[in-house]
Amino acid sequence: PLLAVPRSELRAWAEAAGLVWIEDPGNFDTGFDRNRIRHEILPRLMQCRSGAAHSMARSAMHCAEASELLDELAAMDVEGSEVAPALAVESLRALSPARLRNALRFWIRRQGLPTPDTANLNRILDEVMPASEDAEPLVRWPGAEVRGYRGRLYAMAPLEPVPKGWRVEWSGAGELALPAGLGQLTLRMTRGRGLKADLFATGTVSVHFRAGGERCRPVGRGHSHSLKKLFQEAGLPPWERGRIPVLSVCGELAAVADLCYGEAFVATAGEAGLELLWNRECH
Repeated sequence: PLLAVPRSELRAWAEAAGLVWIEDPGNFDTGFDRNRIRHEILPRLMQCRSGAAHSMARSAMHCAEASELLDELAAMDVEGSEVAPALAVESLRALSPARLRNALRFWIRRQGLPTPDTANLNRILDEVMPASEDAEPLVRWPGAEVRGYRGRLYAMAPLEPVPKGWRVEWSGAGELALPAGLGQLTLRMTRGRGLKADLFATGTVSVHFRAGGERCRPVGRGHSHSLKKLFQEAGLPPWERGRIPVLSVCGELAAVADLCYGEAFVATAGEAGLELLWNRECH
């Protein structure tokens, strides 16, 4: 609010009010660009044009207003294209190049991610948006990445890799912490649904991630399906499929996270069961 008030006026007012302050010696180090501008460049500008400071303050205010208007426009463009947590590519194609870039910057920034530079923003436009449905395009920069899947854009913090070959035996007691910030698994007692409670009494339940080639016979399907097919049916993006915890009993899949249960391991009517819960809060 005091941007347009000259430093000399502020100092005079402070002295007249008897205020005491501490000068930071670093403010006079012209090795910093901000100090060089303040102590060397601005005084010369003021000599050439007395109203230079006022003009710059006014320009800064205009820039702030323009930025606010751009954000309002981007919010409207994103709202028309958002299919949470992604953006629909087809809807974005209707935007002009300038509006599209503005919308993408706003959408990425709104998710608390660092804004991409021009080169990476152009890569999103040129590599991710036009990619075919079976491709797995990725543009990554420090602190963020954008991926594409089935005509949608996804922005996220870089994914922490899952430890190769991770597998643990689980008694079902308490919370089971998953690696790579993937949250925790817990069990809730039920009756007539979920996994058979006595499975965990045998000590043969293990938790792991997809390695490739696994199959599961979901309840009501009558035959087994590959995990790849089940994940495709659920619309899970490819980069998430290797991050879905699965439960095995003696080498056979009993549950795929909270997606489905294997028919042979489901509690029958009146039988004690355990519902598998996946808390993704740490993801």
